[in-house]
This record gives sequence, structure tokens and C-alpha cells, in this order.
Amino acid sequence: MKMTIQQTSEYLGLNEFTTYRLVKSGKIPAKKKENGKWFIEKNKIDGLFDSAMKLVKHCN
Repeated sequence: MKMTIQQTSEYLGLNEFTTYRLVKSGKIPAKKKENGKWFIEKNKIDGLFDSAMKLVKHCN
């Protein structure tokens, strides 16, 4: 599922500007379409969280 910056912000509970900065910096993987809008794959966001949780469990 592809999400916009706004949808991703709502999903993550972040301010839209914060999400935009994370996308621009490459911390959230996204693709910019020809119309200038960014799209984020939900499964990539979920994958980031899965990886982070594995790291946390490994460190404890």
C-alpha cells in the first residue's frame, strides 16, 4: 500500500513536517512522483519497525 506524507504522518503519529524531513533525509524510504508528491510504501515502514524491535530484543 502506498501512502502520502499525510497518511504516513497519521500512521506514525508524527507531525507532517517531521515526516517530510525524515523522507528528505532518507531516514524514511520514499519515492517522489512526477507530480512532485512523495509516496511511502507501508510495508517498508513496517519493516523498519520490525528491524528496530529485533534490535531492541537482541540488546536486552
